[in-house]
Formats: sequence, C-alpha cells, structure tokens
Amino acid sequence: MPIKSRHPNHVKRGVVRCLYQRARRVTNMSENLKEEEKHLHKVLQSNGYNSATIRAGSKELPSKDHTNTEQEKGLILTIPYIAGLSESIQRVCRDFDIKTAFKSGKTLRSHLTKVKDTIPITTESSKVYSIPCSCG
Repeated sequence: MPIKSRHPNHVKRGVVRCLYQRARRVTNMSENLKEEEKHLHKVLQSNGYNSATIRAGSKELPSKDHTNTEQEKGLILTIPYIAGLSESIQRVCRDFDIKTAFKSGKTLRSHLTKVKDTIPITTESSKVYSIPCSCG
C-alpha cells in the first residue's frame, strides 16, 4: 500500500506492523528473518514509508491478555472515514476515552453493481418447507 494512498494513517502503520509480524511467524531461521526484514524495509521505502514509520512497525509487540472487562470496553464511536477530518475527530475523542472506528462510505461501485436479482414480493408467499425423513 503506497504511503500516498487515501487510507487512514493507522491503517498504513498496521500494514507495516502486520508484514513484520508475518515475517516473524513464517521464517524459522534468524538469518532468513534478517534477510526478509531487509527486503521489507526496501519495499516499504520504495512505497514512500519513512524510516521512523518502518522502525516503529518492525518492533515486536508484547502479547496481549484478551480477557475483556467492563472497564476496557468503554464507548466506541463508528464514523465514516473522511481524510483529514476523521483523524481530528479521533484525537478529540481520545481525550474523552472514546474509541473510534472508521467505516467506508458508499462507493460508486456499490451503487452501480447489484450482485443478486431482486425477487418481487408478489411472487413470494409464506412457504413451508418439509424435509423427508426415513426415521419415522
């Protein structure tokens, strides 16, 4: 994903972190891992990522305890992602301990393509299905 893409910054950082985590899981020898990390660094730099972002994403994270308590859940605000504006809203919400999640909005493609044909309601009726059984 190029750094100039219109994805939120946290998504770009997540891509870097995910690539390094995957490299650690897949490679089994330390020399192969170093070679893979050099390759990742080169590819990410060619896509416009700066060294600080790459370095931060390459750090190994401690494993999390996934037990959820009521205090950890808190409030979550889901908003459509708008470049520039969404990050500002996220910063303000963070001050009030409100987590933010972004969703993509409607696209031209989603308006123009229909995967399934619509069935007119007049052709449908209440149906009863039966499954033949030899059990008696």
